[in-house]
Amino acid sequence: MSHTEKTNGFTLIELMITVAIIGILAAIAVPAYQNYSERSKVAGAVSAGSGYKQFVSECYQRQGSLPGCTAGSFGIPANITTTGTINHIRSLNTLNGIITIETSALIPGTTNQYMNIILTPIENSTALQWELTGTGCDDTNNDGTVDNYSGINCRGSSY
Repeated sequence: MSHTEKTNGFTLIELMITVAIIGILAAIAVPAYQNYSERSKVAGAVSAGSGYKQFVSECYQRQGSLPGCTAGSFGIPANITTTGTINHIRSLNTLNGIITIETSALIPGTTNQYMNIILTPIENSTALQWELTGTGCDDTNNDGTVDNYSGINCRGSSY
């Protein structure tokens, strides 16, 4: 007479291996998600603040030059100084056509320094083109390499 027992469930070692694998995956996923979260804040701020480009363009067409295209003049809205007025924007300033946006995204490794994006108009014969620079870019020192994985791609950003 043979007696075989059927085991149910998992062994302790199988459960420990599963927990270890989940821990390793979480250690990789959490920093990647944090970079993604900050990058989306920068992109959201640029998108929300890009409406100011239209006002600067209209000022440029009226005046024929950028000096004087400042917040509060020629139909350009006032500067934003209150956090939360527009999603992902802590402040927005327009001075002589240059739009500076302080985003709600933190500079990597800091707890109270925020990334910024500077939209600089470039005059050409037909219209203004815009260049993006600032700490919210993924190549903050313009050497062609990504040094800020929480930033957006600003290379070749004349648009």
